[in-house]
Amino acid sequence: MSIRAVEETEDFSKMLKVLPPHIQADWVELKERIKEHLPAPPRFEKLRPPFERLFSLRLRRGYRVHIELPERGSQVWRAVAIGTHDRMGHG
Repeated sequence: MSIRAVEETEDFSKMLKVLPPHIQADWVELKERIKEHLPAPPRFEKLRPPFERLFSLRLRRGYRVHIELPERGSQVWRAVAIGTHDRMGHG
């Protein structure tokens, strides 16, 4: 399985801009890698209700990206949030 297209929401872009450059670079690299194949769990995992439309992708140093399933009839996932493990509600 792969994710060919990811659209970044405006809020996501704002969050990304204030993060350290190495985390920004990690996201750019991961976004390219997932076009070929998804990482194995737990590096890619579906979130529990009430967030069942969201998946979490792990970056280094405890950072996570939350992506949302495509709308019906679309193949484009949406990156909706990025931050540390604790800030993203995983801790």
